[in-house]
Amino acid sequence: MVGFPDELRQGIRQMLRVPAFAATVVVLLALGIGINAATYSVVRNVLLEPLPFRSAEQLLTPAATWISPATRPTMTSAAHRFLYVVMIAPSW
Repeated sequence: MVGFPDELRQGIRQMLRVPAFAATVVVLLALGIGINAATYSVVRNVLLEPLPFRSAEQLLTPAATWISPATRPTMTSAAHRFLYVVMIAPSW
């Protein structure tokens, strides 16, 4: 049975044999870890942390109502468009 030091030595020997592949693996691993950490940070801060208000459960989402499609509100940003499509827009 081969021990961990022998396996480690063999792995280092293989990485030194093809340094471009080893560098590529290290860079891709670092990118994956960084993207994972950034995604977790965003999800934690946006979805999991409570809102910074005393009574966050009592907050309301303002919604526009209109009579005809001609009086639809104008979209001023991508966030407004998202709110319109996801939360406000009727399903026609």
